[in-house]
Amino acid sequence: KFSSRSRSVISTQTIGDGPARVLITPDGSRLFVSLFGENKVAVVDAETGAVQEKVDLGAGPAGMVFGPDGTQLFVASRSGNFVSIFNTTTLRSEGDIATQNTPSAVAIAADGSTLFVTNQSSNSLQTIFLRPLRHKVLSAEPLFADPGAAVTVTGRRFTEDAVVYFNGERAQTTFVDE
Repeated sequence: KFSSRSRSVISTQTIGDGPARVLITPDGSRLFVSLFGENKVAVVDAETGAVQEKVDLGAGPAGMVFGPDGTQLFVASRSGNFVSIFNTTTLRSEGDIATQNTPSAVAIAADGSTLFVTNQSSNSLQTIFLRPLRHKVLSAEPLFADPGAAVTVTGRRFTEDAVVYFNGERAQTTFVDE
């Protein structure tokens, strides 16, 4: 736990092996931690820090993003070449979506219709249209080495979703149009 008032660590809790990403639910009650070293996602009570459950979601879970209403969690499985869809209410898998090589980060459009996946080994940005389910690789050329993070931006200045992804050295933006 961390106190934002005193800017100090109150307590620490061991969650698991190889934590890659942490997300907090929209209501602030739980944390979801991708445990790359265990091939699981830990569900943690945000108040107590207690691990409620560890769910097996494939090989090498890494990047994660909630769907717009928070009831679905999309988890990139770096070693398995897929994205798992996880129900945050039932804590059960709703299936997997195949990706290109080494998916590392995921982002979702504000309306929940489109998932964006950066694929590390192929240096590509993959677009997965969720309704109906279909795939498209946006980049014919490599984006740049190791596209490691992705976020979507929707706002007054954009007429469509923009995907911004980073590799620690520079950022690149792709505007998405079906």
